[in-house]
Amino acid sequence: MPMTEDDPGGLPPRLSVVHDVALPRHGGRVHALVTVFSLEGHLGEALRLRLRPGDPAARVSVRRVRPVIDPAWRPRGEHDGPAWTASGMDEFLVRLDLPAPGTAELDVRLSTADGRDLAADVVRWRMADPAGSADPAAWGRRVMIPRLLETSLVDALRHAVTALEHGDRGTADRRLAAAARLSEQADRGRVRSLLAQTGPQPPVDLVRGVLEAAVRRPGGPAGTVPVPDSGPGSGEFVLPDFEESASLAERAVFAEQAVFDAGGAAYEEPAHRRRRRPVEDAPPETAAEVSAPTAAPVARQPRRAEPGEQVVSTGFADRSAMPRLLDPNTTLTSGQEYLFWLTIGPADDEGATHPPQPAELPPDATVTVVLFDYPGEIELRDGATIGQLRLHDSGAVVLHQPFQFAEKRWWADRLAFPVRMPARRGAARMRCNVYWNQLLLQSRLIEVVVAAKPTPLSGALRSVLDFRVADPAVSLAESTAPRYAASLQLDDDGSGTHALRVFADDGARLLRAQAGVGDGPLSAQIGHARAALHRVAWGADGPWRDGLAYRYAAPPSYSRLADDLAGLAVAGHRLHHLLTRGLGSTGKSGDLAEPVRAALASPGYVQIALREGTRHVPPAALLYDYPLDTEAPLLRLCADFDRAVRQGTVAAADCFRGECAQASEPDPVVVCPGGFWGYRHALGLPVSIGSAAGLPDELDGRGGADLLGGVHRDFPQVGEHEAALGKLARVALSDDTDDVLRDLRSGQPHVVYFHCRGGVEQHVPYLRVTHGAVITPDTLYQGGIAWPARRPLVFLNACRAPGLTPEAVLDFVGYFVQDAEACGVVGADITVFEETAAAFAEDCLRGFLVQGLPIGSAVRHARIALLAQGNPLGLAFTSFVLPTIQFLGPRPFDWFTEPA
Repeated sequence: MPMTEDDPGGLPPRLSVVHDVALPRHGGRVHALVTVFSLEGHLGEALRLRLRPGDPAARVSVRRVRPVIDPAWRPRGEHDGPAWTASGMDEFLVRLDLPAPGTAELDVRLSTADGRDLAADVVRWRMADPAGSADPAAWGRRVMIPRLLETSLVDALRHAVTALEHGDRGTADRRLAAAARLSEQADRGRVRSLLAQTGPQPPVDLVRGVLEAAVRRPGGPAGTVPVPDSGPGSGEFVLPDFEESASLAERAVFAEQAVFDAGGAAYEEPAHRRRRRPVEDAPPETAAEVSAPTAAPVARQPRRAEPGEQVVSTGFADRSAMPRLLDPNTTLTSGQEYLFWLTIGPADDEGATHPPQPAELPPDATVTVVLFDYPGEIELRDGATIGQLRLHDSGAVVLHQPFQFAEKRWWADRLAFPVRMPARRGAARMRCNVYWNQLLLQSRLIEVVVAAKPTPLSGALRSVLDFRVADPAVSLAESTAPRYAASLQLDDDGSGTHALRVFADDGARLLRAQAGVGDGPLSAQIGHARAALHRVAWGADGPWRDGLAYRYAAPPSYSRLADDLAGLAVAGHRLHHLLTRGLGSTGKSGDLAEPVRAALASPGYVQIALREGTRHVPPAALLYDYPLDTEAPLLRLCADFDRAVRQGTVAAADCFRGECAQASEPDPVVVCPGGFWGYRHALGLPVSIGSAAGLPDELDGRGGADLLGGVHRDFPQVGEHEAALGKLARVALSDDTDDVLRDLRSGQPHVVYFHCRGGVEQHVPYLRVTHGAVITPDTLYQGGIAWPARRPLVFLNACRAPGLTPEAVLDFVGYFVQDAEACGVVGADITVFEETAAAFAEDCLRGFLVQGLPIGSAVRHARIALLAQGNPLGLAFTSFVLPTIQFLGPRPFDWFTEPA
């Protein structure tokens, strides 16, 4: 098999195992850390780790450690061990449960899919002394953490080699700096010495030699990477200061910022995919033929740039042999071709549409700029709608230029997109999106006035920024930060049609697609989807009202769960079909619906961006994308899920990783929970932050978490709920409106939490605690409540709240995010009941505040936890927040125990 471009070469696949030093005398549990290196010849090939205990009655469980952390132990046998696509480096924590005293032995083999062994090792544990006992936490500190430092060193060098092969000096320098620190922390003197001799801008062969030295430590066992002495008397390894860690790769070693996933799926991009993708453009996408829309309302603009600050500038240029930047106060000519340009750097008024906006992007960030059209307006050229920029201190450098110039007569820092004005006169538009790792950072509506000939007109060319979530510099500068599987944007064109715009990564290329959806059908299908949730929750299609009983107040029967999941799947499938069926449906555009579906087949981060003025909020968690016969008289549940239910292992079911039989060979009369986006993906529906500061990637809670808010005390179990929250954070919940407002005004919480009643009156949403007036968005605004330092997460559990839809809740979301500067809001698509609301909040906040899960993963875990109790209504919750935001708490993640 030929080597891939990501392969540094020179090293065959190899296996390395380190393990506990002692076995409990009366049987029990032991651990081993298994590292797989596949740096040559096997990248992209499915490999399998086979685990055979010496005692056939012993139980083997596996938890993935790298490239992602799996918080659930999964039982494995010799022939059903972890299978994966070899990614350069994978690590697994293996647990062996022994039924009785005796020899502890584990045969570990790395083999190909056809059973051919590539490497093998046998692990044996010695007996502890009579007074001794196994201490996995101590072993982790003494053995496992140093091993992770070793493997992180290898990983950093491997990425440095890859970066140098692609000419990416900035990333290579950061990786080499990280490797130097890791070599010191791991006590690798020879590697540290070699790194010191490389000098600035070293050749790739020299760095590859350092990599081979790091893997082939002199004197170590053949085929392994030894670790520092881990025997008795070696002392405990002291973790370096967290703030000294320079990258997410290092921070993952200490498990304080690790990216979690319930099933070992790639929430953090696998190592073999962290390379620059070939940029491919999908041909033009489907769009309904409609008349030119009326001008959209002007969105609130962020602050203007300060002198010398880097900004995003846009404009137009002519197509002459010597391109000339055009005056933004002059109309463009109908039917004529132009170049639309974009750059990021110091403000330059020449030819720029106004006002230019602060970029808030750091040096070495790579951003992708994608154009989308509106039917009958500015026309885009096939294959020339995606461009890429690399940022530097002095500005930007073009990495991928969508327009190829015959001669070097264009600015090196500006992207150029060929466009044509419509034949008609009047207003014309297109949309310009700026992405980083498939995360939509900014979206602009480009508006021009088209005339028969160029005519002076103030504001003829405009750029309206109506969506913005600027990530912090540290996050953007990190090439190993979480990569989104896709970003979706539902854009209302103002004339009764919506465009679903998709930018996704299918593992080999970047996909750009869009399709038109009529407002009437969209409203109807969203209504049908919510009606399906209503039927599950209280047995009626319409909104909740007094007298309708909660159907999940008591544990349900399995048949009820099966029927309800089937009904939700039908509604979710129809909504998904409506939104995606037009992706590439014309002969001109090709078939993009299947590539987009494939890009979203595995679990990942998914953003659904809500720009200012959004009128429809789809119940994204309910979207169901597995093949389904929605008219079948009988639908049955996935056999793998059925088995997990009966065995009590729902949380560890293969369904949620996209690895069950229904995922690989779908049967249209079978419903699998993994087909729901809410169970498979870490979803986030962030709203535009307006003029607020860019969103953080983490909330600093190293001093412990603070939770403030309001409560309605007439719920029967509210005391138990408060006590449960008190185990997660320092809690101060008030039941009087004045006290709530005072606490929120004076406090700096990490979580703002409401467990109360609510509703809508005269189109205004409100929350109601036990005593005092209702709380509305304007109440909070007039109170001057804001948390610019803490940027808390807001959690709205408005129970028994008739009429409180996501569209109504957007008023609260907009206030909290844009005015109070919260990082986001978690709420529900429908009225919820206190039993479900409390259980969901406790699981979600436990994952977010205690286990360190990104909020999108914490919400997903809470949905699955409810499902494990037989309740599918976790799908009713929505997170208006970037799914990757994490809480940095005082305690590291416990690698050895199940999450609480």
